[in-house]
Amino acid sequence: MTDPATSRLMLDGSRSAASQQILGKIAAVLAIPVSDFYRHEPPVSDALTPNAAECDAMLAAFLRVGDPEVRARIVEMMRAYSDN
Repeated sequence: MTDPATSRLMLDGSRSAASQQILGKIAAVLAIPVSDFYRHEPPVSDALTPNAAECDAMLAAFLRVGDPEVRARIVEMMRAYSDN
């Protein structure tokens, strides 16, 4: 099933297919909808957005965390930093 935010992005073509796949993977691992990533406007400059290698590294590191409480704290930390 496609998340509404993902559908919107596919329609307006503002994100590449690779970016959509990466966000979909991250959202699935975090058990959150992709739309949670779009509560705020994305940065204007592509230099400020993470590239595929950075996203893959973050996801790989997150998957190695075995403790569910630690994973929850990591998600909260990411949310806190993303609100700045």
